[in-house]
Amino acid sequence: MLGSFVQMLYDARNERLTKSRVAERLLSWSLPINGGLLEIVGFLWHIVVLRKRDAEGENPSPGSTLRKHVAIAHLAFGVLGVLSIWFRGAFWFATVVGQVIFLMGY
Repeated sequence: MLGSFVQMLYDARNERLTKSRVAERLLSWSLPINGGLLEIVGFLWHIVVLRKRDAEGENPSPGSTLRKHVAIAHLAFGVLGVLSIWFRGAFWFATVVGQVIFLMGY
């Protein structure tokens, strides 16, 4: 958020800020950080929990398969969030819609 506000203040000196530019600045920082890096951290957390249970010798529970699927979903959305640095437009829309649906069901 701080990065997007600094960028908006800098841009305000040169050009008029519109609603669409403000939304673009917020998303340009939010998608890679919240949707990218934090989703990758979620993936790593699920993997660490699974490895810890394997190391303790627990029998695989039915939930461990679900946890693997959730971990891969976190990784997929994390990669999409990081890729949003380079791709814009419809790619951002698809990334946001996918993350919203995933997080609503999570």
